[in-house]
Amino acid sequence: MSGLPATYDLLTVGGGEFSNAETARIAELKLLERVKLVPRVTENLLAEAYRRAAVFVYPSLYEGFGFPPLEAMSLGCVVVASNTSSLPEVCGEAAVYFKPEDPAGLSELLKSILVDRPFQNAMRERGYSQVRLFDWNVTGEKTLKVYEDVLDG
Repeated sequence: MSGLPATYDLLTVGGGEFSNAETARIAELKLLERVKLVPRVTENLLAEAYRRAAVFVYPSLYEGFGFPPLEAMSLGCVVVASNTSSLPEVCGEAAVYFKPEDPAGLSELLKSILVDRPFQNAMRERGYSQVRLFDWNVTGEKTLKVYEDVLDG
């Protein structure tokens, strides 16, 4: 594997301001110019961030469902998600998974993804397919069918 094809910034979206400890760690790593914080975001800005991102990393420790990875997939973003709770079920084969307690593993995974354009393209296509499984019209029809089946006895 060769070096990374480009230099990347880290954009953190939502979740409020960095803590003093987080800011100090970013400074210690000499990444103040590379880590961008957007504590609050509009829908348009979020969509633009998804479209322009090389990768969307979702390091959640627990998710009830996991809308953000699906949002990212719907806009053509490669998704890297933690292998916890509902995320593998929601994202299926359209995401790459990592253990959230293993930052070194995540780092290596990102390096391998960022140099593999064919893999990125394949993951984008998988993402588009995965999102279609959660179409609101299909969900509504399936929910209506459950109610009809219950009422019919």
